[in-house]
Amino acid sequence: MSASYGRLPLHFEANQGQTHKDVRFIARGPGYSLYLTSGEAVLVLTKPTRMQNATRAACPSGAMRSRQRSRPWSA
Repeated sequence: MSASYGRLPLHFEANQGQTHKDVRFIARGPGYSLYLTSGEAVLVLTKPTRMQNATRAACPSGAMRSRQRSRPWSA
């Protein structure tokens, strides 16, 4: 991951129906979205393709700890 991601400013907004109901707060910027639930943080990185569609890669913070508690949801 690029070192520049560590310098991006984060501005959070409360989820008021913009995304999945489990998400409490959202931070968005060029090439990323960060979703905070009561139990985890989900970082979604986007990379535009030639046709301006986005390829998404999500990394839930607890994904490596426990597969039993993991549940999929769509940003």
